[in-house]
Amino acid sequence: MEQREPQKRLRRGYTTGSCAAAAAKGAALSLMTGVEIHRIGITLPGGVPVVLPAKLLSRTEDSAACAVIKDAGDDPDVTNGATIAGRVTMRPAEEKKDGFELTIRGGEGVGRVTKPGLPVAVGEWAINPIPRSMIEYEVKDVLVNFARMSDGKVFEVTIEVPDGEVLAEKTLNPRLGIVGGISILGTTGIVEPISTRAWEDTVAVQINVARACGCETVVLTPGRSSEKAAEGFFPELPEEAFIQMGDFVGSSLKGCAAKGVQKVIVVAMPGKMVKIAMGFPETHYRSSELDFDEFARWAEALGMEEEIVRKIRVANTVREVAGFLSHDAPLFGEILRRAVVSLKKYGGEAVEVEAILIGYDGKLLADKA
Repeated sequence: MEQREPQKRLRRGYTTGSCAAAAAKGAALSLMTGVEIHRIGITLPGGVPVVLPAKLLSRTEDSAACAVIKDAGDDPDVTNGATIAGRVTMRPAEEKKDGFELTIRGGEGVGRVTKPGLPVAVGEWAINPIPRSMIEYEVKDVLVNFARMSDGKVFEVTIEVPDGEVLAEKTLNPRLGIVGGISILGTTGIVEPISTRAWEDTVAVQINVARACGCETVVLTPGRSSEKAAEGFFPELPEEAFIQMGDFVGSSLKGCAAKGVQKVIVVAMPGKMVKIAMGFPETHYRSSELDFDEFARWAEALGMEEEIVRKIRVANTVREVAGFLSHDAPLFGEILRRAVVSLKKYGGEAVEVEAILIGYDGKLLADKA
C-alpha cells in the first residue's frame, strides 16, 4: 500500500504590528546604549515572548532607526518581506518635569484614515490600537530602564514602511479609505497561515466602513471579478457598498444583519452560487464538496432533457455544466432561487436579501429569484 507523506505543517509569521514594535524597541535601545542591534525581544499581546531579527539603520546622539523584515510565515500576505522600520528621536522637554513624554506617529509608507468605521479615527495614522499599545509598551520598557537618560526628554516614535504605498494598492486599503500606505495591524501579534479569522475580520471591517459611510444596501461578492460585474449593475451605489466576502457567505450575511444593513445583494458566478444553493455557509473546496447527483436532480425536476441531466451527473465542475447549458436554461433560475433561500437563513428576518447569478463572462444569467 502506498504511503502518503504527512502534510507539512504551515509556518506562522509575525504581524506588521509585531514588526513595528520590535523595530521601535530596537531603535530606542540603540539610542540609549549605542549598541548595534541584531535581534530584539518583544512580548506578544497574549504574554508570549518572541525574538525577531533586526538591523540598525542609523544612529546619532538624538535619534536612531531600526528595521525588521516582515515574515508572514506560510501565509500569502502582500506585506511578506516588507521592511518595517522604527525611528526614535529625542529632544529636551520644553518644561522641566519628571519622567518622559512619548508620541507615536506614522511616516513614509504608513497610511492615514480618511473614512469612518475603522478602529482608528479619521485623520489619524493607520496604526491600529493593539499595535500602537505594543509599540508604546516596548519603547517605554527601554526608556524606564534608562531613566537617567530619558528623564526630562520628549521621544517621538515614527513607523515607516518604505514600499508601503505600493503595497497598499494590492490591499483593500484604498476601498477602506486608508491612503498613502499600509496599515499597521495585528491583534495577537501572530500571522496564522491562510487564516479564516483574518478573512472574516477583513469582511467585518468592510461592513463597518460601509455602515459608517451611510450605506444601507451592500453588495457581497466572492472576489474582484464578480465585484467588477456587480459595479456595472449598481452604478448608483458608492464604492464602500461593495464588499468582497471571499468564501465566507454565512458569516458575512450575519455580520451585515448585526450591523443594521437593510438590504444585501449577493452577486456570484455559478460555481459559488451552486454551493450557496446547496446550503454551504463557506464555499471553499475544503468546506463544500458538491453533490452532482443532487445538482442533476434539480435539472430533472425542471423537466430538462435526459441527456443534459446525465451530463450534469457526471460533470467534474459547475463551470463545465455552465458551458453546455444554454444562456436561458431554467436551471440557472433554480440555482438562484435555492441560493436566496439559504442566504435568507443566514441574514435573518431583519435583512432583505437578493441575489444575481452571472456567467464567467460577467453577463447576467438570472436575477430576482
